[in-house]
Amino acid sequence: MNKIPAFALRLGNHPFTLVVLLLGLMCWVTGCAGTIQSSGGNNNPPPAIFITAVTSSVIASDTATISWMTNVAGNSQVEYGTTASYGNSTALNSSMMTAHTVVLSGLSASTTYHYRVKSADASNNQAASNDFTFTTTAAAAPPVISAVAAGGITSSGATITWTTNVAANSQVEYGTTAGYGQSSPLNSSMVTSHTVALPDCLHRPCITIVSSPRMPRIIKRRAMISPSRPRLQPRRR
Repeated sequence: MNKIPAFALRLGNHPFTLVVLLLGLMCWVTGCAGTIQSSGGNNNPPPAIFITAVTSSVIASDTATISWMTNVAGNSQVEYGTTASYGNSTALNSSMMTAHTVVLSGLSASTTYHYRVKSADASNNQAASNDFTFTTTAAAAPPVISAVAAGGITSSGATITWTTNVAANSQVEYGTTAGYGQSSPLNSSMVTSHTVALPDCLHRPCITIVSSPRMPRIIKRRAMISPSRPRLQPRRR
């Protein structure tokens, strides 16, 4: 009759303890391979990048500012267009940051745009937001020019004055024909009463056009400037 080992007899009534001991023995032999994953070292994947707080702000008739946040530093890019297919994208900003801001320009006034933002971290893990929309504002009305006048006309020049209903800058185009050919320096001061001196109307008529860069090529009034000529006195004999 075979004898039962003493430790088996002692554990015979405790099968759970026996199972634990056998598992411990297996772990000692195999080194517990594959049962525990280290939380350190280079085997762990980098943290996933995700996008939050997507907003559009500072919306004008032709520009809009898009901003968002990422949980880790990443680059910045925005896809946008008049449909959810987008069709346009900003240049990739490769600066790594968590607070992102991109300005869209060249937009059309009173138009709804779709957009989504994209970021990738240093390990090129990529994330893209859902689709969002914003609507650009209506185009600003151009200034209305009135009371155009030419004064101070002499043999060496003239002064052009006019008013606008809103503050605007000042410039005058002028020349000896309706093709003009010359323009005064742009005065960027925003005023409603405008004065520009023309220095080159020397002994010849000048045609002037008053315009504003906010209102390109819109003619309110033309003024014909004819400098006064000296009178000829007959000689006495």
